Order: sequence, then structure tokens, then C-alpha cells
Amino acid sequence: MQKFLPIVFQFYVSFLNAQIPPASTVSQTIGGAGVASSGINSLFENQAGLTGLKGLGVIAAASQPFTLNELNSAAMGLAIPFSLGVFGLRLHSFGFQEFRQNGAGLSYARNLGERLSLGAQFDYWNLRIPEYGSDGVVSFEIGIQAALTKKLTLGTHIINPLKIAWSDGSELPAVFKLGATWQPSAKSELRAELEKDVDYPMRIMGGVAYHVAGPVILRLGAGTNPATLTMGLGVILDSGTGIEAGMVFHQSLGATPGFGASYVRQGEGD
Repeated sequence: MQKFLPIVFQFYVSFLNAQIPPASTVSQTIGGAGVASSGINSLFENQAGLTGLKGLGVIAAASQPFTLNELNSAAMGLAIPFSLGVFGLRLHSFGFQEFRQNGAGLSYARNLGERLSLGAQFDYWNLRIPEYGSDGVVSFEIGIQAALTKKLTLGTHIINPLKIAWSDGSELPAVFKLGATWQPSAKSELRAELEKDVDYPMRIMGGVAYHVAGPVILRLGAGTNPATLTMGLGVILDSGTGIEAGMVFHQSLGATPGFGASYVRQGEGD
């Protein structure tokens, strides 16, 4: 990459940090919290949660930060459980023709006893600016979940712990997450999470999901640094198909719409 690539990074860095790795539509609508959740959405949140998957799962998510075409984000993934654990693949694309970042990740998760699960993923990120060239780096992420009770799960996830950088010295985000998911009833779920990017103030995120009628789920949440409010609706069918839609409201930059879809064989998942 040429020497002025960091100038371009300065314009996009806040958005890149928000997109590495991509988030599922479900977590986006619960304040951004998802580190202690399980099922196919864990492919985007914390690979340790993939151990909750009982059948083949596929997922796709897309968002348009602040309704700007230049910041379009799309991701999709596949996870398959085997006797040795769960294997997954995640693909991600962010940006537009003149500034495109693509990512691919291979993940693995397995149970470590009845209450503990471990997940890890190797990521490849490619950044392409047609007039200036391209760059690629390899990083990894790792996560753990502990089921303290049948209703309460703790999770932690570390992204890029070695602070891998692009060839020009600009580092990929190094992020630590710690959170909990509590299910007081079959119809409700509460999430709370702390997120610390080494270059930014700590974020506090959380929210609630509630089955309002039949397969329809209402999700609400909030986050700090920056202040955001989130909301969304989901429909989970008996066939294992899920459809999600939601919105994230930023205190000064406006709204980010998001959409997602998933399918899990046997109807198991997040």
C-alpha cells in the first residue's frame, strides 16, 4: 500500500472498527450484546456459542450505517455440528467500489464438559482501494462461554489479541468483550455486555427480547460510547427459519437499518 493510505484510513477507521467482525441483526437490535448467546448467530458474536447448534445452520445479515451506500455491510455464514465439534465459515464485505474490505473466517467450537464451551476463528482480511492497491492480513479471535445455570450464561470474547496490523502500521481493532445472557422465562431474554476496544472508551450494551405473540419477537436495547438506541422485530418459524429487521439510532449520525435471515435444521438455534 502506498504511503498515503493512512489518510484514507483516518476517514474510515471508525466504521471499520464497527465492522470487524460483523454483527448479527439479532445482537444489533439488543443494544449490540451477543457474547453470551448461543446458536447460529454466535458465528458473528462468539464462536463458543456455536455448541448450542443442533443441526446445520446458515445465516445472512446486511446493514447500511447511517443510510450511506458507501458504508454498506453484508455477511453470511454456515455452521455444521459434528461429533468432534462445530465447524463454521463466515464471509463479510464492507464498503463500496472505491474502498472495499472483505473478510473470511474459519471457526471451530466444542464443549469442554457440561457447562463450558470454547470457540476460535482464524480470519483473513483484505482491503482494496483500486487506485492505490490492496493489502491482506491474518488474525484470530477466541471465546469462552460458561452456563452457570440453565437460565444464566456468561461469555467472553477476544478479537485480534495480538494487535495484528496492516502493512502500513494501521492496526485492526483489538477488542475484549464480557457479557451475560439471562432467560427468566421461555418468552423473555435479557442481555448485558461490556466491550473494550484498546483505542476507544469502554462501551456498555444491553437489552431485552420478548416473544410478544406466537413466533414474533420484539427486541429493544441501548449502548454507550457512542449513545445508541436499538429496536427490532424477529419471526422464528417452526421450520427453523428466522427473519429479522431492526434499526440502530446513533445520537448524532442518525439511523442504521439492518436485515437478517437464518435457517437451522431441526429448528434449533438462537
